[in-house]
Amino acid sequence: GGGDAKLLIGLGIIFATYPLDSLKWFNYNKSLPILFVYFINILIIGALYAICWSLYLAIKNKKKFIYDFKKNLKKHSASNIKKCFIILLLFLLIFSIIFIKDIGLKILVGSFSLLIFVLYYLILLIKSVENICMFKVKPIEKLTEGDWITDDIYIEKKLVYSSKSPGIEKKQIEELLRLKKENKLSEVTVKEGIPFVPSFLLSSIITVFFGNIFLFFI
Repeated sequence: GGGDAKLLIGLGIIFATYPLDSLKWFNYNKSLPILFVYFINILIIGALYAICWSLYLAIKNKKKFIYDFKKNLKKHSASNIKKCFIILLLFLLIFSIIFIKDIGLKILVGSFSLLIFVLYYLILLIKSVENICMFKVKPIEKLTEGDWITDDIYIEKKLVYSSKSPGIEKKQIEELLRLKKENKLSEVTVKEGIPFVPSFLLSSIITVFFGNIFLFFI
């Protein structure tokens, strides 16, 4: 959203170069720019953070989640996406059995195959969490700058707000409040996101103290 984007602009300035104070205490591998290292850390930490948050929301709204998840499973049971996942999974398993002799490499490829299998259901899980938790009807007067409204809004055939924008602006909220006074629009559907600021903080700490977190996985 808009707030996250502004925060990332500030972090981009902070991590423009390796911090001099940290260089006194930590031995970094400086083959990559620290901004790129931070970006990699955000991808890894952000993904794990989002998965954990989605699982929390799924457990919190267990009944609604189970119903929507089953509906998604039924809907996508014969989809092309599922077929692609199955084909890729079988290809990797057959390839590792026939062509890979090293046991360690076989385990690595097998683990990656399992990850692909889990990824398909993880996508459905996140989609169900999005459906049951992320969409909320909100009165116009309670809108705040940066809210994601799901539909385009027109005033006299003029586009006031586009659903493709990163969030509503203050001037647009004022225009919507005018619509409310004229009894033309009282509420809108807003899509809420996961609060990513904690993952930015954790990624910043890891970048300063440890450098590239990806090195822990290889």
